[in-house]
Amino acid sequence: MAEAKKIEETVVKGITLNLSMKEAQALMAVIGNVSGNRYEAPRKHTDDVWLTLKRAGVENVFQNRVEGKISFRRSDYVF
Repeated sequence: MAEAKKIEETVVKGITLNLSMKEAQALMAVIGNVSGNRYEAPRKHTDDVWLTLKRAGVENVFQNRVEGKISFRRSDYVF
C-alpha cells in the first residue's frame, strides 16, 4: 500500500554564536589551520569566520600550539 509522509524543511539563513574569549581564540586557532584553495574550497568560509573574529578583537593566542592541518578532499566539495 502506498504511503505518504510530509517532509518539512527548515532553511537556516544565519547562525549567531555567543562565545567566551577563550572559545573564540580556540576556534580561531582551529579554523586558521584549514588548508586548501581559498577561493574554491571550504577554506573560503573558514577564512571569512577567521577574519570576522580578528575584526572583533580576537587574537590567535594558540597560533604556535596547533599541530597539523585540516584539509578537505576535493571530491567532497559541494558548492
